[in-house]
Amino acid sequence: MRGELIPGCGDGLVGKRFAYRLVSPMIGPQTFTVMAGQVGVNAGVEVHDVHDAVTAVGTVSPIHPMQETM
Repeated sequence: MRGELIPGCGDGLVGKRFAYRLVSPMIGPQTFTVMAGQVGVNAGVEVHDVHDAVTAVGTVSPIHPMQETM
């Protein structure tokens, strides 16, 4: 779900690397919100729980041309 926000609201993921990191566990069924990161959706996204705590972050970076051929 973190990766879906970027193509829908940002520049897309073609030619870019998307990575994510879990910050705080969400155990059991929960409601969460995915939103643009502090510097905008093209740089990354955040997942917030119902108490507005950040539970995961995603980052977007360009793929180096040498890595595309590997």
